[in-house]
Amino acid sequence: MASTVYHEPHLRGASTGKMCTIGGILPWEPKSESEHEIEYQFYFRSMQIPILASRSGMVVRAKYKTTNFWHNFMDDWDSIHSTNYVVVDHGDGTCAKYVHINPDVRCGDKVSTGDPLGNLYGKSWYTDPHLHFYLFRLNEDKIIFMPVKFEAAKK
Repeated sequence: MASTVYHEPHLRGASTGKMCTIGGILPWEPKSESEHEIEYQFYFRSMQIPILASRSGMVVRAKYKTTNFWHNFMDDWDSIHSTNYVVVDHGDGTCAKYVHINPDVRCGDKVSTGDPLGNLYGKSWYTDPHLHFYLFRLNEDKIIFMPVKFEAAKK
C-alpha cells in the first residue's frame, strides 16, 4: 500500500463524492498493489474546477484533444478513457494520472502538492463532471496500480 500521503486533487468542498473500483468492480477499497486497474473517481457540481497536484513531482505527460476515445490502459498508455490528461512522476518510481483535465502544465514542469494542473474537462462518457485518478508504477512491461489513502485538501 502507498505509505506516502496523497492529497485529494481538488479544493476543499469542491467534490460531491469519491468512488474506487478495481478491475471494474464497484465499489472497492483495494488493500494492495494490483495488475488490475485501480481507479478513483471524484465527482463535481460544475466544470469550472481546478485540478490540483496530489503530490509533488515532474509533469511527464500533458495531453489535450477535443475528441474522446475508449482504449485499454495497457494497449495505449496515452489514451485511457480520454486523451485529456496529465501524468506526474513523483520521483520514487510512482506516477499519478489525472484524466478529464484541460492541462495548464507542460512536460518538464515541476509541481508541488496543491499546485494547479489544469481545469476539469467535461467531455466524457458520463453526464456528471468527474475526474479519474490512477496511481501506478511501471514494472518492466507491466503497469502496477497502487491503492491510495487520500488526505482531504487543506485549501
